[in-house]
Amino acid sequence: MTAILLVIIAAVLCQVYYALTPVTLSPLVKSLDAKASALDRITDNGHRAYGIRAPAGIDPVLYGKCLLAAHEKMVNERSAQEPTPPSPFSQVEFSAYSRRWADREDEIRKVCRGGLDELSVPPVAPTVRVTPSTSADEWSALHAAAPHDILRQRADLIWAAGPRRTGLSVEALLPPYDTLMKVLRWQTADARQLWIDGDVGRASGIYHRLLNATASRSGDSLIDAMISVAAQSQLLLSVQSNVAASQGLDAGVAEQLVAALQVVDSTPDRLDSLMDIEWAVVRAVWDVVRASPCQSLAFGAAPSWSEQAVCKFTEWTIDHNDTINLAASANRAAQQALQRAARAEPELLRDKETDPFACGRLDWLGPMCLPFVRNPMGRIVAGISAPTYAQYGSRIADLRNLAAATRLAITARTKGVAKADLAAFIAAAEPDQRDVFTGQPFAFDAAGGRLRVQLRTPSTVLGQESYELPL
Repeated sequence: MTAILLVIIAAVLCQVYYALTPVTLSPLVKSLDAKASALDRITDNGHRAYGIRAPAGIDPVLYGKCLLAAHEKMVNERSAQEPTPPSPFSQVEFSAYSRRWADREDEIRKVCRGGLDELSVPPVAPTVRVTPSTSADEWSALHAAAPHDILRQRADLIWAAGPRRTGLSVEALLPPYDTLMKVLRWQTADARQLWIDGDVGRASGIYHRLLNATASRSGDSLIDAMISVAAQSQLLLSVQSNVAASQGLDAGVAEQLVAALQVVDSTPDRLDSLMDIEWAVVRAVWDVVRASPCQSLAFGAAPSWSEQAVCKFTEWTIDHNDTINLAASANRAAQQALQRAARAEPELLRDKETDPFACGRLDWLGPMCLPFVRNPMGRIVAGISAPTYAQYGSRIADLRNLAAATRLAITARTKGVAKADLAAFIAAAEPDQRDVFTGQPFAFDAAGGRLRVQLRTPSTVLGQESYELPL
């Protein structure tokens, strides 16, 4: 008993010392904060994207602003009338609560439309998508779903007019990216149809324009990067499908297509600022935590005695600056991991903690040392919430692999390689026409005339583990 009492006294003395000697913000945090403060948190193009479906004759920028104002009005009314929402565990009550306020927001938004109908994209069956196995009939169905001319013009402007931001916080509403992607999907199907109809030059020009447009937005945020990856995956599948079905390829068209593929390979270079933008969001979250460092995890239910004890311990021991410093270090580590993964480079092992009380080195005994560590709960939360974005980098590398396979098909058709010679041609392919992860030639089924490409990260467009491409 005496030993336990001495341990408790020692832990308390440690925490008293830490409380009396708080850390200062690191130079890294100050640098990231300076970058975050220079960002445009709300942009006209963000309003334009949010209002993309504005009725004809209504400026989508003004419409987007009106919709966002309507949402804010609904939130304020909800906070005033029902400051304590029902627990999500009470499904009936919570569903009624959510539906009630969603209806109220729709009612407020009607004013923005002025009694007119929003523009919409013709529906396509959910099963009809762009994948490596999309059939000719499915491509035709996608091409038949032609959006309104005004909607297409707006989409082109939204891709070209800079960052699409409606705020840099967890609560910020996202523009209706599904509408933007449906328009681009139609444009992809339209380019494919132009190619089939013999207008190869015009089709390749559309591919070139859309690949550049989508690449230009890939460094705006993590969400924008993933939307661009999905968009470019669909575009490249369309290019690959057309090229593989061609008997030959004009040198000028091939040059234009290869130039378009270069923007895909440059995507890793566009990620330099992406984690700086993510930092702005993370910083906003930690500011909320600082104002209320202890919130029950029971979603509105009364906290248990153990939760209350943890909360009290957190309030007493948390060091906000130390937590922010750790979050900043995690942000830089995530940036490096993201870029290395996008370049298909092996992941680096992170150094172990060098703190005198490095609990991570104690494995399962780690919790026993936490009471002696500065900012124990803050460090736990910072570790749990540390961004792990390497998988998103792998998706970019998978996209670059698709570009390499497409480049291989373009070269094969330009050189007029016979079917019987394809296996030897693939085995001797140039470095930029090989698997970006291994540097080895792509696997090839000579009998079926298909390339097999391995995936490192599951994709909603390309598949789960691998996919095949005609050659």
